[in-house]
Amino acid sequence: MANGIWNTRKGQDRRWRRRRGPDAFASGSGGAPKYLKFVVVILAAALVGTFVWSGVQKILHPAVAAPAGTFAPSGRPYAVQDGAAESETPTWEIAFDGALSAAMEAGSAGNVTGAEVEIDRGAAIVISARSKGLNATPEFFAASLTKLNRIVDTQPENARLRDHAFQARVELAELRTTVGAAKPADGDVAADPATGRTLRANVGPGTVAPHAVRIPGHVVFSAPHALGAKQTANVATLGGNWIDATLMPDEAEVFLPPATRDLSDEVRVEGVTIEGASQTLDGVQWKDVTFVGARLRYEGGAARLQNVKFVNCTFGFSSDERGTKLADAIAGGVGTVVVGSD
Repeated sequence: MANGIWNTRKGQDRRWRRRRGPDAFASGSGGAPKYLKFVVVILAAALVGTFVWSGVQKILHPAVAAPAGTFAPSGRPYAVQDGAAESETPTWEIAFDGALSAAMEAGSAGNVTGAEVEIDRGAAIVISARSKGLNATPEFFAASLTKLNRIVDTQPENARLRDHAFQARVELAELRTTVGAAKPADGDVAADPATGRTLRANVGPGTVAPHAVRIPGHVVFSAPHALGAKQTANVATLGGNWIDATLMPDEAEVFLPPATRDLSDEVRVEGVTIEGASQTLDGVQWKDVTFVGARLRYEGGAARLQNVKFVNCTFGFSSDERGTKLADAIAGGVGTVVVGSD
């Protein structure tokens, strides 16, 4: 039987013993090329030189820490920063304006996708501000709406860009409903810190509407109310000036909208506050009404709002010209607006 590696002395194959000695890396007989030594030396020198150069640069040009409150650069996620001085423009407003400016530049250059990304970044900033309970001045809302109009005008035929701008308008409208609003008490409605959307307390057997026993004039609704043609819902017909619908499911209608969704039915709601649940605005003439913690819908029909106020509300509007007009009116603090009757 032939000698294997295990039959040699010390268990080592004779072929490996020939690799020992100074000629192990010499060329020939299977050895490495002679120039390999020079290549290794050159690479090592280059590596050492790189480390030395990096060290010199760090000494001569030390990194400068970003100042507190610096907002995220274009295209990156943003969270509202705290700590801005009250006398200065809030950091989040600066960030929002920067996003809209970038959207304007992208739209003017024909980069619709870039404009959409920047508009969405601005909308995320507004959502973050709302979740933190931050307010803004009327001038901020007016300037923001004007800028959104100009962004859309850079690509007036692009429906996709208009839709992104519309969603930003809705976020501004929802933020506007929190300006000057009292924070909810324990057990009342609250805001989801991630989205700013209104949350309700759990309801069940024996649950009492949050304010029903504390404020005179409350009328508790536990189911939707239908309004017929030429009917008016007010203090006299309802028995109170505050409709407490907080026991109803969030998606349930407080007043069922007219089937025609047209003002010709002369359905009116006047002089009351409506808290909780949802309400479709189409087909009704609303006068001196305040919505509190409600989900408002607009589906493109006719609606008249006269001296209507919104407190901590959310909106689901059609993204057409009428829906845009209504969202702009709410974001701009205009309490009187007519849509869909022209």
